[in-house]
This record gives sequence, structure tokens and C-alpha cells, in this order.
Amino acid sequence: MGFALRRLREEFPLATLALEVFSIVLGVLLALGANEWRKHANEQDLEQRTLSMIGVEAMENRRVLARRIELHDALQDDLRASSQLLMQGQTSFPDSLKQLNIGIIPLNTAAYETARSAQVIPLLDLELASAMARLHEIIRINRSLEDAMRVEISNVNYYALVQSEQQNTPATEAAIGQSFNAFTSMNQSLSDLVRNERGLHRGFGQLLRRLHAEGIAVDTTAGALP
Repeated sequence: MGFALRRLREEFPLATLALEVFSIVLGVLLALGANEWRKHANEQDLEQRTLSMIGVEAMENRRVLARRIELHDALQDDLRASSQLLMQGQTSFPDSLKQLNIGIIPLNTAAYETARSAQVIPLLDLELASAMARLHEIIRINRSLEDAMRVEISNVNYYALVQSEQQNTPATEAAIGQSFNAFTSMNQSLSDLVRNERGLHRGFGQLLRRLHAEGIAVDTTAGALP
């Protein structure tokens, strides 16, 4: 054993061995550092591309919300006016109620859902990620309100009311009562829907301003209400 160690020292001086070990360790550390740098750079690139896609989605959703709010505000006025007409026994309604369309253009959540399923959201700033999560929870509530509205629409006895109007004969009290109750319920649900849409509109405006502050190219005035 002692002979073998002496021979090893003669063939491979300690300084040489130390230098080789240091070179190997340094090489490993440099490789790990390079991998970590590449990973960080890739994550930063992914984060920027994700925020850009979410920014485009936020701008479009804010434009859609501005149109929806305008339509639903007008629809509320029509509902209130039609309820008053029904109380007077009149069954003539605006076209907006004869061809009721609550949802119009749906809000888009594809970019956010893709980022979440790809586990990109945890890479984002915590406050920004939380704001986006809250917005998409409100969108879920908005869809539930729309579904409720569609149920209430089906409770309006349009057939009896329109037939009464066409034949110039009084509608039955049952048809008027059923439709009046449906209009009253719809008006309350529509108020909730518009309030929800206005909250979403403000939320997307705040998100766009936050993304702009992060250096993402977005139009912070997209879909501004008059």
C-alpha cells in the first residue's frame, strides 16, 4: 500500500492532481451555471410572450365589454319601459325584447387558460397573477348570470303577447302576469350582469395599465367607455 502511494505521488504530483480536480469541479460548476442561466432566460422569454398574449386578450375583452355594457344598458331601459306597458295591458315591445340576445360576443379566456395549464402563471409576479385570477373568477360569475338570464327569458310568454298584438286583442291576464314577473326578474338579473360587466371592464383596464408598466406593448385606452 505504501509503495503504491509513493509511486502515485511520483507519477502524479499533488499539485497536478489538485489542478485537475479543480478544473473538473470548475467545469461542472460552469456547466450548471450555464444551464441555470439558459433556464432563467427561457423563463423570462416565456413570461414576456405569455404577458403579451394576455395583453392582447385583455384589450379585446375590454372592447367586447364596452359593446356589451352599451347594449345591456339599452336593454334595461327597454325592459323597464315594457314592464310599464304590461301594467297598462299593452303588449307592444321593442325589437330588442322580441329578439333578445343577452350574451352577444363571449369573453375570451384562451390565453389565460393556456398559460395556467402550461404552468406559466406561477412564473409571473404574484400580485399580477392574483389580479388575473380574480378577473377570470368574475368572468365565471358573469357566465352564470348569463345562463340565469336565458332561463328567465324562456319564462316570457312571447307567443301569447305577440299574437295578442297581431290580432289586436287583449292578452290574457295569465300571459301578462307571467311575462311581467319574468320581466321584473330579468331586469334585476340584468342589473347584476351590467354591474358585473362594469367591474370586469375596470379590472381589465387596471390589468392593461399594469402590463404597460411591465413594458408590455398594450393600448391602455382599448375599449374605453364614453
